[in-house]
Parts: sequence; structure tokens; C-alpha cells
Amino acid sequence: MLPRRAVVTGALLDADVVFHLAGVPGVQPSWGADFDDYVASNISATQRLMHAVTRLRIPRLVVASSSSVYGATGGRPSTESDHPRPASPYAVTKLAEEQLCLAHAARSDCDTTVVALRYFTVYGPCQREDMFVQRLLTAATTGLTVQIYGDGEQRRDFTYIDDAVAATIAAGTVYLPNRVINVGAGGTTCLNDAVELARQITGQPINVRSTSARSGDVLVTCADVSTAHRLLGWSPATDLLTGMTVQLEWLTANRGRSSIAVETALAPSISLIYLAGLDYMACRTAMALLNGDGMFGAGGWMDLGLRALAGIG
Repeated sequence: MLPRRAVVTGALLDADVVFHLAGVPGVQPSWGADFDDYVASNISATQRLMHAVTRLRIPRLVVASSSSVYGATGGRPSTESDHPRPASPYAVTKLAEEQLCLAHAARSDCDTTVVALRYFTVYGPCQREDMFVQRLLTAATTGLTVQIYGDGEQRRDFTYIDDAVAATIAAGTVYLPNRVINVGAGGTTCLNDAVELARQITGQPINVRSTSARSGDVLVTCADVSTAHRLLGWSPATDLLTGMTVQLEWLTANRGRSSIAVETALAPSISLIYLAGLDYMACRTAMALLNGDGMFGAGGWMDLGLRALAGIG
């Protein structure tokens, strides 16, 4: 078996851009015994990847960070200059991940520039089964009960997957110095209102059970996306009603199929680009690249073996 360093380096040869979208997701499991997995995948694996990227002098790395690094914000939109206050072990590892990449890029002998994208509550087709919109639509179409932690008035900046993918591709192709950039819808919706939207698009009653709020879950996430608009030429295009409708259509069409099976079926071949990890964000990013102007051509797919993140922010 090849050493991990050799596997990573071989996958990156001739790449112009690396999209590092892998990691262990989820706030709640990070409080327990699984924290070692978060460190191994979100920090240690990122260190190995950055070592290879900088040694090969790859021009650009785009890394998936998370809105969770901001912590409690008092309800105001988060800007990239805000002081991070991560409120969970998961958020700590995501902050460490992005800053580790930026530290490498800041070295005087480094030819790689890094763009860290702080995604806000990404949802859409192939979303992880434990994420709120997926749980909500599943409950609406099966009669199961959806659990809400808290009173449902907590607000989230729900960002549709295709909008997140468009920002990700732009971050890999636009000239930029080392930067952190928010990727969000630029507005918030409370969970109770999301339940009403689900009732509207499904025409079904939804059983809701409220329980106590959980540690690490902040009350409000909201992105100031002016930096993304200015530097990437990007703006979100999909409202929550439209995005949830498309996700419902996907959920209905793929009933009974696991997310992993669907993601594997979607994964295309790519070249000059490396997506570290097999998740719905990586698959849809690769598909968008190949369905666009073909600038990346066709080639080989490599999976680092990191656990999927699919549902970030």
C-alpha cells in the first residue's frame, strides 16, 4: 500500500486548483468521543494536503470553512473581519482548518494562494439525512415527526447548493490574494417559518416535536455577502421556497436510496482539479465544472478517504 503522502501527491500532479471540500461535519457529535475523528480529518488531513499542495506549487486552494466559526453574533450579519468565537468543538476544528491553510499560504516561499469559504447552512438535493431541511421534508412526506431543538425561533441563513457551488467555482478561478469569504443567502429564516414552507410545498401536515436547545447551536446565523459579490462577482440566486421545492423533487425521486449511493452515482471524472472527499458539494461542483466551458477537461477521480461533509455551514 502506498503511503498516504504519496497518494495525496499523486492525485495532485498537474492540478491548477484544489477544492478541499472534505471533513467530518456536525456540531453535536463533536462534543463526545468522536472528536478525535474531527481532528484527524479536519486538521491533520488538511495539514498533509497543504504540505503536498505547497510543495507542488499549485496556484490555488479553495477550502471549505463554516459559518460556525463565528459563534453567537447577537443576530447581526457576520462579516469576515468579525472576531471568531466558535461555540463547539466542530467549529474549533473548522477555524483551525481554514487558518492552517492560510498560514501555509502566508509563508514567503509559498506560491499557493488560499481562499477559505465560510458556508452558511447549505441545503439542497443529496443533503445529509441529519440536516434540518432534509429531516423536515422527510417528515412532511412520510408522516414522521421532525424534532426541533428549542422554540423554533432560531434563525438560519439557508444557502442553496447550486449557489454555493457557483461561489466555490468562482473562488477557484478568480484572481485573489489569500482571503476568507462568506457564502450565504444574505438573509435569515426561522425554523418555524421553514416548517410552514414545507407544509406549503407538500400540502401535508407536519408533526413537530420541540425539545430543549442543544449546546453549540447558536440562535442566529446570517452572512454579509458583500465581499463575495465584490471579489467573486457572485450573488445568491435561489430563495428558500424554490430550493426546498427542488430538494423535495429530488427526495421523492430518490426515495429509498442512500445519499452515499446517489453521490457515488453522480461523481464524474475530473482533471487539473482535486476534490478531497466524496460528498454532495464535491460531486455537484465537479458536475458544474464539466457541464460548463470544459476548461478542466476529463481525467481521474481520487478520493482521499476522508469522511463526507455534505451539509456544511
